[in-house]
Amino acid sequence: MISNHEPGKHLVSVVLAAYNCEDYICQAIDSLLDQTYDHLEIIIADDASTDATRGIIDSYQDERIRREHNEKNLGYLATCNKLLNQCSGKYIIFQDADDWSELTRIEILSKMMEKDDKLFAVGSSINKVDEQSVVVGTRHFPATYEDAFKCMADRGKAACVGSVMFRKEILSTVGVYREFFNRQCFEDVDWLFRVMEQYRFVNYPTPLYNYRNNPNSVTSIFTDEKIVMREIVHILGTQRRESGTDMLMQGRVTELGLIKERVIHDLLRTDPFHFYLVRLNRSIINRNAHEFRSTIWNMMRRKFYHPKAYAILAIGIMKY
Repeated sequence: MISNHEPGKHLVSVVLAAYNCEDYICQAIDSLLDQTYDHLEIIIADDASTDATRGIIDSYQDERIRREHNEKNLGYLATCNKLLNQCSGKYIIFQDADDWSELTRIEILSKMMEKDDKLFAVGSSINKVDEQSVVVGTRHFPATYEDAFKCMADRGKAACVGSVMFRKEILSTVGVYREFFNRQCFEDVDWLFRVMEQYRFVNYPTPLYNYRNNPNSVTSIFTDEKIVMREIVHILGTQRRESGTDMLMQGRVTELGLIKERVIHDLLRTDPFHFYLVRLNRSIINRNAHEFRSTIWNMMRRKFYHPKAYAILAIGIMKY
């Protein structure tokens, strides 16, 4: 397909890293190709999938698609960084391979950016969908910059980073995802936190992004260490607010790794209820059997038991 976009439209770059998502990748790509805003470059990398994902991507003939496949598995962070560094659009958006966008997403967000030159990044509310693409809920985020930043600083969920569009110039100041978070998750939260410290960010109130609860995705692989990474993001943010820099900016990676291990130990010792049982509840509410099973496994491995766990376990076992 040849895109005949309207003159004057700014190019929007789409970053899409894919791994073993043969069941969902078509829905993700089609939702981009069918956007009401068509002046796009869709930069896709298959991260050495072991299923049919790469073949499905390569079957598309649309000239807006650029393939930057990996010959060996690099992981989401490294793949995403590679694609971000190749973007040439004025605006950049994220698209996860197992999610999909509403067809007006890019048009609405780009118009917001065009109307306000002080707005450097914008997200939206999201629909939460299951493996069958059925909407099971809607998630709204703080609409104003002030509320979103306060939410982020208080360890809250200020946005779904997958829904975000931002100006390319942010990459020259904030940079891409930081290697410390590789294969541990929360690299996107760390990145957005740093963006919001320097630039104005808001959330559009209507859901424009469909976020799938996919038990096979990287973010659904549940470990103790990943729970702690959110606390590490908060520690780094506190350091920047107090001194203008943080341990990763200073190259103190080994020291931060020791702090991470201490945080794991302290959380398990002082607040195991929050650490495990809240996540059992969440796995049941979100119908995430994978997270439920992996949480139980981590509890048994840590020899953690709590009276309230039995009631939650009974509900989960009946469900799964």
